[in-house]
Order: sequence, then C-alpha cells, then structure tokens
Amino acid sequence: MTPGEATTLLGFLKEMERLRWREIRAQMFNSKRGSHKKHHWMPADDVCTEAKRRLDEIGLGDQEEIFRFRLSNKARLWGIILDRTFYPIWWDSDHKVYPTSV
Repeated sequence: MTPGEATTLLGFLKEMERLRWREIRAQMFNSKRGSHKKHHWMPADDVCTEAKRRLDEIGLGDQEEIFRFRLSNKARLWGIILDRTFYPIWWDSDHKVYPTSV
C-alpha cells in the first residue's frame, strides 16, 4: 500500500464510521451498465484461488460471504463483519481478489 492509498483508505473509513450499515449498503454507483450497489457481500467461493487459500490460512475458510467496499474503479477493501464491526482482510488496489473482464 502506498502512502497515498493509506491516506485515501483512512479517509474513507472515517466517512464510513459515521454511517449505519443500512446507509452503507444503500450506496450506489452508476456505470455504463446501470446502477449497482457500491458496497456489498460477495460469495467467498467467487474470489480468486489465492484469496480462498489465504482465508483458509487465517482460519476464515468457513466464511460463506465476505464484505467488499468499493473505493474507486479498481480499489476494494475486503473483510468480514462480526457483531456490526468490519474487520479488514485485504486491501485490493488492482481488483485482483475478484477479477472481472471489465
């Protein structure tokens, strides 16, 4: 993580901590294909093989879903939510944890 990314991420987390989970999950972004949820749960089975392996290594291989924050076109923050608290697992600046062809 670069110093600039760290600054951006900390600013983003400060913004998110002021919101309720329903407000976070209601945020949308627009693309050429329409509106989509900005932050949401993803099936753990859909992440890349390396990420699945890492979940196993850190004792979270039993997670069915992981939460994804979208910070920019490519940047994502992945983690789990327990008792309404977000625990970061990965900083994914290049959209590699859940690769797409877009």
